[in-house]
Amino acid sequence: MNGVAKMAAFIRHNIPASKPGSLSAQDSYDVAAFIHGKPHTVFNRAYASY
Repeated sequence: MNGVAKMAAFIRHNIPASKPGSLSAQDSYDVAAFIHGKPHTVFNRAYASY
């Protein structure tokens, strides 16, 4: 999920666990953009084969 659009689609169809699909498209996109904007560690290519 390296892109906001792909992450938003996943969020829209799977979150919240108690009622999947209850978020609007805009809410899902907002959550995905928020998560995507947070700092994160760089993927270590040494683990690519696992």
